Amino acid sequence: MKRLLLLLLLGFTTALPGPALAQKGSVTLKINVTNPSQKESQTVPVKVYLPREANPKNIKDLGDLQIAYDPETGTYYVHGEATLEAGQSITKMVNMEDVWVFTEKELVDLANQAKEKASKLTGPASAQEGAAIVHRVEEKVQEILKQQKETDGKPAERIQSYRQGLGVITTIEQDLGALEKLTEGPPGRDGKGASKEKDPRIALLDGSADTPSEEGAPLGRSISMTTAWQIIFAILAFLGALSAVFFLTWHRLLRVTVGREQEAAPLVQGDSGG
Repeated sequence: MKRLLLLLLLGFTTALPGPALAQKGSVTLKINVTNPSQKESQTVPVKVYLPREANPKNIKDLGDLQIAYDPETGTYYVHGEATLEAGQSITKMVNMEDVWVFTEKELVDLANQAKEKASKLTGPASAQEGAAIVHRVEEKVQEILKQQKETDGKPAERIQSYRQGLGVITTIEQDLGALEKLTEGPPGRDGKGASKEKDPRIALLDGSADTPSEEGAPLGRSISMTTAWQIIFAILAFLGALSAVFFLTWHRLLRVTVGREQEAAPLVQGDSGG
């Protein structure tokens, strides 16, 4: 029986992506069941895993099969049994809703989103880049629609095309994100994309926590963080240099004083001896 079951499972793996009947809005998967014995009739167990996108809500007709969930694989499968004469083969069908399709509306909406975002770009460079992104999105949308049309009536190819389309949709969403960044513009120039809250460190340098106006701000209040740190380091460097000068001057005076005292000492001793 184990050998028989193994042969059946291999047969199912081959039969599942094979030729199948497809109707508009539905996909029918064909399961070929064969009794390998040429001498006696047997009850053949049937167990076939469905594509991972399928769930019980998508099933339209199971025939005499039942559906169950495998927590280890995270997918559903159909199961049952069939009593077959020696060498007999039958075909069981599972009719499912076609969930491996992107509607034309949702794809066109993605292209329209790209056009809408690109229309907000005013700068020549950004507008040119935006137009290139829109063109790229439209090409991807048309390619998905083309693949769906070519795989209509071919369940295996349709499922594979759908999974590839999911990856393409991800790249389209990335393109939309790139357009969004272009519409926001570079941070710090027009205030878009940058925090409007004043850095408290700048407030300390300004001497006031009030936010200065962008136009007509005094020079001392429009200082940047980079400039502020440069000023601080310059002051520290100046103080360090000044300290070094004082130290060298003191050290030189000390040496001169000690030298004079050493030169004067013999003269004092000679006078006292005379």
